Order: sequence, then structure tokens, then C-alpha cells
Amino acid sequence: MSKSLVALLALICVVFLRVGVAQAASITIDQITANDQVSGMVEGLDPAHYDRYKVVFYVHTDQWYLHPYAGQGEGMSWAPIQTNGAWQMRTIQREYQSDSVAALIVARDYPEPNMVQNIRMLPNQALVVKELRHTPDFGKL
Repeated sequence: MSKSLVALLALICVVFLRVGVAQAASITIDQITANDQVSGMVEGLDPAHYDRYKVVFYVHTDQWYLHPYAGQGEGMSWAPIQTNGAWQMRTIQREYQSDSVAALIVARDYPEPNMVQNIRMLPNQALVVKELRHTPDFGKL
């Protein structure tokens, strides 16, 4: 291998290590409080771009339903991402208990559907699904 090729490879390695690999976006559901709020954290997005995204929250019974309300805007149909990566939404306990919940990071202008059959088919930057059965959170939503 020529010295110039070795030098080029070494330079590429140094640049790669300094820049690093872009972290994939992730989202968590950290707390569910019945008739109060659900909250979590977003990581892996550039905080300067948080205003380009929103968090939508779905509950699953017979299918996935936007929670707590459809078509009601910020705080009721979706949550903004705070400067520290936190998000929170109001919760409403309904007649039918949810067996799972999901939070997604989507584009701010994405028109979130009221209900879907397959939550994984929605376009998103990150998705987390949390099973509620056999957990302390079952029955809260």
C-alpha cells in the first residue's frame, strides 16, 4: 500500500472519530399518571431542530387511537419537544382500558391520523411501544 493511501486512510479515520456517527433519534415513555399526564424524553435529535417535530401519543384497544383528543392541536393531540428533550401530554382515562401505548416523533406538519391499525406504518423519526398488561400502568389509560 502506498504511503499516500495510508495517509489518506489515517486522515479519514481521524475525521470520522472527531465528527462521530450521527445518533439515531429515540423516544421514551417514562411516566403515565391516570387522568393527568404521560411524559417522556427525546434523544438523538438536534435541539436546534426540535421545533420541526412533535410527539404524538396513541393508545391501543381494538386499534390504535390518538390520545387524548384528535384534531385539538398542541397539548391535546400532540406535544412539543421542550429544550431539554422532555415531552408531556394530558391523559384521560376512558371506558375501555388500553393494553398498549405508543409515542412517535413526527414532522411538525404531519397530519396525525385519529386511528390506525398498524402503528408501525406511520412515518416517524422514532417510535416506542409500551405494553401495559401485567404492569403497574395497566388501567391508567
